[in-house]
Amino acid sequence: MGARMPAQVYIGIFGLLTIFVRYFVELEVYATQKKFDPRQDLRDPTLGSVQYQRSSGASVDVSAASSASSSLITPEDDEVDKDAAPIFEPEDLEELHEESFQLAHEGAPLWQSRMKFCEAYLAAGGQNNSRSMFGMLLNKLGLVEAGAELGVFKGKYAEEMVGTWKVNNYHLVEPALSDELKTRLTRWKTEYPDKVKLNIGYSYSVKDKFPDGFFDFIYVDAGHSYKEVAQDLKDWYPKLKPGGLFAGHDYCASKQQKRDGAAKGREWLAERPWCGPANSRNENGPEKLGWEGTIRAADEFAAKMGRTLSHTLEGRDQKNPFNSKGNRNPSWYFIK
Repeated sequence: MGARMPAQVYIGIFGLLTIFVRYFVELEVYATQKKFDPRQDLRDPTLGSVQYQRSSGASVDVSAASSASSSLITPEDDEVDKDAAPIFEPEDLEELHEESFQLAHEGAPLWQSRMKFCEAYLAAGGQNNSRSMFGMLLNKLGLVEAGAELGVFKGKYAEEMVGTWKVNNYHLVEPALSDELKTRLTRWKTEYPDKVKLNIGYSYSVKDKFPDGFFDFIYVDAGHSYKEVAQDLKDWYPKLKPGGLFAGHDYCASKQQKRDGAAKGREWLAERPWCGPANSRNENGPEKLGWEGTIRAADEFAAKMGRTLSHTLEGRDQKNPFNSKGNRNPSWYFIK
């Protein structure tokens, strides 16, 4: 009679089979989904070159990295964002624009009407409720004159925006150019002539180049401390048109921040999304950095302006924003 295999061997074999089954199920689900690529489906070849504009009075070493430089996104975040095009069919929402505005009362302020539309539009995207939809949302609102992105990093999100948003002028504000961004800028000269403008400098040194009420959309993704975010919101909000979309990245906290917040009288942190695990394939592994300063600054500023602030889900369940299936960081947004 042959020797029996140890129980550990059976457990190991079962574990491997479980991994393979899960992998093939996920592969099948992915294969059956129609993936929308904004760069292929919504690109307008008549729009868009890269113009270099250096902020006056600022000495900038574009080769130097800086803690105040743009988004402070971790390498893991950038990898997660690599295939971030939403699985979303714009034609499914053709009637949403008219229907959503019927929700607003007669004589309601413009910002309330547009905010209702924003929330309805993003909610209609389901699991693809994401900052990737901002470009298409702005098209629906007819906001296509000018936009600004504060903190560009490698240019991943800027590429999504210029590929989906039919904007005439998209201003990038970045003090230090990464190699990846330089590569994209070179390509955009051909793909989007006269559309992309690079402003080399920090957000606080570039702001005075633009008049008040100039932008349709401003995306804040520069310094992430409370002081830096609060200053950017104060400096750039006047540059936004009434009815324009104000938004920013990294509206999420770590579990540690949530626990500490509850213990120190900051219970509101418990109501904000979790940033998620550093590796989406290891839900119980190390978690990503949380951005309590960003949350606090955005919440306080929206309240001060009397505006309703919302945030994207980036794959999270609406009823459970702590769902780790969404591990791209949410963005906050509101209408001026």
